[in-house]
Amino acid sequence: MGGDRCDVAVVGGGPAGSSAARQAAALGCRVVLFEKAAMPRPKLCGGAVSEQALRSLGFALPERLVDAACFGTRVHYGSDSMLGRSDERVAVLVRREHFDHFLVEKAQEAGARVRVGEVTAITRVGDEMVLQTRDDQTTCAVVIIAEGTAGRLAKDVRRPDRNDESGVCLECRVPSAQLPQFADLKDVIDVYLGVARGGYGWVFPHGDFYSVGIGGLRSDLPAPRRVFETFCRDLQIDVDRTEVHGHLIPCGGVRRNLVSDGVILAGDAAGFVDAFLGEGITYAIRSGRISGEVAARAVQAKDAGPATLTTYGQTCEMAFGRNLRYALRLARLARRYPSMFMRLLATERTVLDRYLGVARGDRSYGDFVWWLGLRAPALWLRGLSNGRRAPPHIAGR
Repeated sequence: MGGDRCDVAVVGGGPAGSSAARQAAALGCRVVLFEKAAMPRPKLCGGAVSEQALRSLGFALPERLVDAACFGTRVHYGSDSMLGRSDERVAVLVRREHFDHFLVEKAQEAGARVRVGEVTAITRVGDEMVLQTRDDQTTCAVVIIAEGTAGRLAKDVRRPDRNDESGVCLECRVPSAQLPQFADLKDVIDVYLGVARGGYGWVFPHGDFYSVGIGGLRSDLPAPRRVFETFCRDLQIDVDRTEVHGHLIPCGGVRRNLVSDGVILAGDAAGFVDAFLGEGITYAIRSGRISGEVAARAVQAKDAGPATLTTYGQTCEMAFGRNLRYALRLARLARRYPSMFMRLLATERTVLDRYLGVARGDRSYGDFVWWLGLRAPALWLRGLSNGRRAPPHIAGR
């Protein structure tokens, strides 16, 4: 069969795909990484990369890519507001176009080749996988699909998510000069709970601009643009002349099929996203590296069948599966009892401080859920006795 040949083909140059390509190349595989457009290219995202994501990279992130260091968060719920700070850095804020480009360059340093072109179809021909682009085709032993939720290739491996299994986010960039009311946001981020039941809105400082956005389950946001506009209007943010983008985010912790004959899903394509916070970069990097290792072993064994690739799901489960399930459990509790759980985050210092440890990766969601479950009723009753009342949740506005 003609065309380009390699051992492992990776579709998508985000954190999952570049991590997969780098890992497989480092293990001796001939790797081709497909990216649909040349990098760096615009990619709107809040751009918060947690400490646990940074630790998962396996190399240091250059300071030139860091817009700001985050040491905490200011949480709002109705009229309640509280600032939680940590002595240790919780995350860094980056521009995804530069961050993703850097990760692709690290994959190239490891030996991966990058090709610009959209993969339109993947088929199995004998013992080989064939990837079709507009211009030609590439054959390989294993394909890693890491094109996020916007791609269509994952549908041949797993079913589509239901409306209560994925979220929708809208976001934009607003020049800092237009938002003097947020000038005090230098090393913390602003989070507004209750925008849509279990969802939230955010304002993240990036130096010369702020990332402003909202997110929630698709089932809770039938009119996300209207919710976004109301959120911005309430904060006196003018976005009438600002380009607003939206994208879907899967909820992690849901059982999904991750592999098929010769194919592995990684990152958002696999559904690996924190369902409570909406953070997926950590799990994109970790699942990407695991998929690269599994693909390399399959190439060495000359066996890329489902039985061989099943070790991918097992390894991901051991690495972070339990954490994603507890994040989903917390998200569902917050959605069912928003006044209790969101108000506790916005009024109880111990709760917010404890959660910052989860965001840093110092403790698991399981630890936090059990800790909070034992204390939430007493903390809630104490708040009521102090005369505090949480506002009703806002769904769809």
